[in-house]
Amino acid sequence: MITRAIRILLLPLLALYAIASSANPETVWVRDVKVVQFGTYQHNTIHFVWLSSGTVPACQQQSPGNPTIHFDEASPGGKSLVSVLTAAVISKVNVDVQVTGCQIMEVYLK
Repeated sequence: MITRAIRILLLPLLALYAIASSANPETVWVRDVKVVQFGTYQHNTIHFVWLSSGTVPACQQQSPGNPTIHFDEASPGGKSLVSVLTAAVISKVNVDVQVTGCQIMEVYLK
Protein backbone atom coordinates (compact mmCIF):
# COMPACT_ATOMS: atom_id res chain seq x y z
CA MET A 1 0.00 0.00 0.00
CA ILE A 2 2.78 2.44 0.92
CA THR A 3 4.73 1.48 -2.20
CA ARG A 4 1.72 2.25 -4.38
CA ALA A 5 1.25 5.62 -2.68
CA ILE A 6 4.92 6.47 -3.25
CA ARG A 7 4.61 5.53 -6.92
CA ILE A 8 1.52 7.69 -7.31
CA LEU A 9 3.35 10.64 -5.75
CA LEU A 10 6.60 10.16 -7.67
CA LEU A 11 5.23 9.56 -11.17
CA PRO A 12 4.08 13.17 -11.73
CA LEU A 13 7.43 14.45 -10.43
CA LEU A 14 9.35 12.16 -12.77
CA ALA A 15 7.18 13.27 -15.68
CA LEU A 16 7.87 16.94 -14.90
CA TYR A 17 11.60 16.24 -14.66
CA ALA A 18 11.57 14.46 -18.02
CA ILE A 19 9.74 17.36 -19.66
CA ALA A 20 12.07 19.94 -18.11
CA SER A 21 15.23 18.06 -19.07
CA SER A 22 14.07 17.53 -22.65
CA ALA A 23 13.38 21.27 -22.96
CA ASN A 24 16.98 22.14 -22.06
CA PRO A 25 19.04 22.89 -25.16
CA GLU A 26 22.22 20.92 -25.66
CA THR A 27 25.68 22.41 -25.33
CA VAL A 28 27.61 22.59 -28.60
CA TRP A 29 31.05 23.79 -29.63
CA VAL A 30 31.44 26.08 -32.61
CA ARG A 31 35.09 25.68 -33.54
CA ASP A 32 37.57 27.74 -35.51
CA VAL A 33 35.33 30.70 -36.37
CA LYS A 34 35.78 34.45 -36.44
CA VAL A 35 33.74 36.92 -34.40
CA VAL A 36 32.15 38.98 -37.17
CA GLN A 37 30.19 41.43 -35.06
CA PHE A 38 29.83 42.17 -31.36
CA GLY A 39 27.15 44.52 -30.07
CA THR A 40 24.99 45.65 -27.17
CA TYR A 41 22.39 48.21 -26.19
CA GLN A 42 23.47 50.94 -23.77
CA HIS A 43 20.58 50.30 -21.36
CA ASN A 44 21.27 46.55 -21.11
CA THR A 45 24.10 44.24 -20.00
CA ILE A 46 23.31 41.64 -22.69
CA HIS A 47 25.89 41.44 -25.50
CA PHE A 48 25.10 39.92 -28.90
CA VAL A 49 27.71 38.07 -30.96
CA TRP A 50 27.70 37.08 -34.63
CA LEU A 51 30.09 34.37 -35.87
CA SER A 52 31.50 33.70 -39.34
CA SER A 53 29.80 30.28 -39.33
CA GLY A 54 26.37 31.87 -39.13
CA THR A 55 23.78 30.80 -36.60
CA VAL A 56 24.05 27.87 -34.19
CA PRO A 57 21.37 25.22 -34.96
CA ALA A 58 20.33 24.90 -31.28
CA CYS A 59 19.87 28.67 -31.12
CA GLN A 60 17.90 28.62 -34.37
CA GLN A 61 15.51 26.10 -32.80
CA GLN A 62 15.24 27.97 -29.50
CA SER A 63 14.75 31.42 -31.02
CA PRO A 64 13.84 31.17 -34.73
CA GLY A 65 12.88 34.85 -34.97
CA ASN A 66 16.25 36.12 -33.68
CA PRO A 67 18.87 33.34 -33.58
CA THR A 68 21.71 35.47 -32.23
CA ILE A 69 24.04 34.09 -29.58
CA HIS A 70 24.55 36.28 -26.55
CA PHE A 71 25.81 36.54 -22.98
CA ASP A 72 25.14 38.76 -19.98
CA GLU A 73 28.04 40.93 -18.86
CA ALA A 74 26.52 41.09 -15.35
CA SER A 75 26.69 37.30 -14.94
CA PRO A 76 29.78 35.62 -13.45
CA GLY A 77 32.58 35.75 -16.02
CA GLY A 78 30.71 38.26 -18.16
CA LYS A 79 33.44 40.90 -18.09
CA SER A 80 36.02 38.27 -19.10
CA LEU A 81 33.88 37.31 -22.09
CA VAL A 82 33.74 40.98 -23.11
CA SER A 83 37.55 41.13 -22.98
CA VAL A 84 38.14 37.92 -24.92
CA LEU A 85 35.56 38.72 -27.61
CA THR A 86 36.90 42.27 -27.99
CA ALA A 87 40.41 40.85 -28.45
CA ALA A 88 39.04 38.39 -31.04
CA VAL A 89 37.37 41.18 -33.04
CA ILE A 90 40.39 43.50 -32.94
CA SER A 91 43.04 40.87 -33.70
CA LYS A 92 40.84 38.93 -36.16
CA VAL A 93 41.89 35.58 -34.68
CA ASN A 94 39.71 32.49 -34.76
CA VAL A 95 37.91 31.32 -31.64
CA ASP A 96 36.21 28.25 -30.24
CA VAL A 97 32.84 29.08 -28.67
CA GLN A 98 30.75 26.85 -26.41
CA VAL A 99 27.04 27.63 -26.70
CA THR A 100 23.99 26.29 -24.86
CA GLY A 101 20.92 27.26 -26.83
CA CYS A 102 21.67 30.92 -27.61
CA GLN A 103 23.75 31.52 -24.47
CA ILE A 104 27.56 31.72 -24.77
CA MET A 105 29.23 29.66 -22.05
CA GLU A 106 32.95 29.75 -22.98
CA VAL A 107 35.22 31.37 -25.58
CA TYR A 108 38.82 30.41 -26.39
CA LEU A 109 41.18 32.36 -28.63
CA LYS A 110 43.08 30.16 -31.10
